Order: sequence, then C-alpha cells, then structure tokens
Amino acid sequence: MDALAKTPTVTLPILGTIASWRVTFLIVGLPGLVLHCWHSQSGNRAAAIYCLQPTVRLQKTSFKEAFMQMGLRWQSVVGISAGMIFQATNTYVIIAWAPTYFLRVHGWTAGQAGKALAVIMIAFACTGMYLGGFLSDRCRSGVLRTGRSKVAIISAVGSSFF
Repeated sequence: MDALAKTPTVTLPILGTIASWRVTFLIVGLPGLVLHCWHSQSGNRAAAIYCLQPTVRLQKTSFKEAFMQMGLRWQSVVGISAGMIFQATNTYVIIAWAPTYFLRVHGWTAGQAGKALAVIMIAFACTGMYLGGFLSDRCRSGVLRTGRSKVAIISAVGSSFF
C-alpha cells in the first residue's frame, strides 16, 4: 500500500492505466484467478476442494419444523446468537479501526499498520481457533455435552473485553 500510495496511476499490460489503489485488488485476487485457470485448463480441482467432506442429510426439514426446533431450544439460539454478535462486532471493529488507530496514535504508515494488523490477526486468530477447538473437544468428551457451544459463546463474549 505504501508503494502504491506514492503513484496516482499505474499502467499495466492489457488493463492500461488504472488508479494505483485498484492494483491492491488485483494483487489480492491473483491467487484465485491462478487457481481458477489451473482448474479450468487441467481439469484439476483446487487443493482446498480435497479438504471438504460431503454433508450427509439425515432427513428433510421444513422451515416450520426448523422454527419449532429453534423454539424448543431458544436458550441455545439466544446464547449462540449473542456470542456471534459479540464476535462479529469485535472483528469488524478491529478491521475497521485498528489501522486508523495505528496511523493516528503511533504515526505509522498504512503499510506498517497493515503488517502489524496481519501479524496480530494471524497470531491470535489462528491460536484462538486451535485453542477453541481443543477446549471444545475437551468439554465435549467429559460430562458437558454442550461444551462446544459454551466455549464458543464464552470466547466470543470474552474477546470483547480485549
């Protein structure tokens, strides 16, 4: 971002002259384009496809039946919804305001702020996912059969304090 901010326009083959900030979108989208072309040309699938497991449906459920089941389990629905609200709010706040905070308070460039935010998100998001999965499995294997939901809700609400 720092390199692109110094030039108002960039001239690229085939695309011509475009605003420099649009190059960021091209760079971010390039891996997807490469995987798409690889898939289309060779008949192969992207490596991520091999990690997906097919979903097996035990029975068809109508909307009415689904809402009835949610009504029976309203406490779980409310708890999970509240936890996800906290988690989504935290994520959007961090993504929207952390770079601005780094720029205004610490006087960093946009590139420095982006690198710092990337390190923070990779370190803590990845650690949180693995630790949350570990705790969920530990809670589920014991007496608590609802351990996974409780770990998700507690971690989402708890993360708002940080």
